[in-house]
Amino acid sequence: MKKAHVVVQTAFLGDLILSVPLFKRIKKVWPHHELIVVCKKGLGQFLIDEKIVDRCLEINKGDRKSYAKAISELNHYYVHHLYCVHRSIRSLFFAAQIKAEKKIGYASALGFWILDEMIDFISEWPEVLRLMKILETTDMATDRALQRDDWQQLSTAGTTGVFLSPVPLEFSFEKKIKHVSRKKKKVALFPGSVWATKRWTLDGYTAVAKYLLKEGFTVDLLGGPDEKNICDLIAHQAHGA
Repeated sequence: MKKAHVVVQTAFLGDLILSVPLFKRIKKVWPHHELIVVCKKGLGQFLIDEKIVDRCLEINKGDRKSYAKAISELNHYYVHHLYCVHRSIRSLFFAAQIKAEKKIGYASALGFWILDEMIDFISEWPEVLRLMKILETTDMATDRALQRDDWQQLSTAGTTGVFLSPVPLEFSFEKKIKHVSRKKKKVALFPGSVWATKRWTLDGYTAVAKYLLKEGFTVDLLGGPDEKNICDLIAHQAHGA
């Protein structure tokens, strides 16, 4: 049987993108194993196209047949590690039905019965580093790197509202954007979100779009069918129409 590492990440597109550093690290540490990601339907193709993972198994939330098909496919592999980074009860029940040498996920009451190892979920950390922490018992180099600093500071804003980070001040937004190669003058903005509390303001997106247009960039506003109105509104305001 082929050996594989499996990551269960059935969140929306934004969280899937934030998982890319985790996927790349797994591929680097275990280059001879396949990396399979279980994700939401319609989101996996770009991971394949960019050669970030070896295979994606897409599921429809609420569709038992899609889950059963993914489980059947995975049972043809020897799963070395299964990482369940999506904390829903549905994802944990899904992980429970997969044969794996070791199942790893974030600490929870249900996880106690399903997972072999549970990792602390540090809500104060940035999402990317919190996802990387899932490797703390299987990748010692990553574990050591994460212990070097208090990463909570990266999610803390100072008195001026600016997020604290080890990045030098000279790399502010405006100064950094001017050093982007002008060979491809195109920037994509995604102003929508399934969760209203995660959406930035219309004025904020409009201001950014205006600035980029002024600097000579083409700005593409992207989103799903339900986000067309918000994209049209920002486009209208950014062009001053």
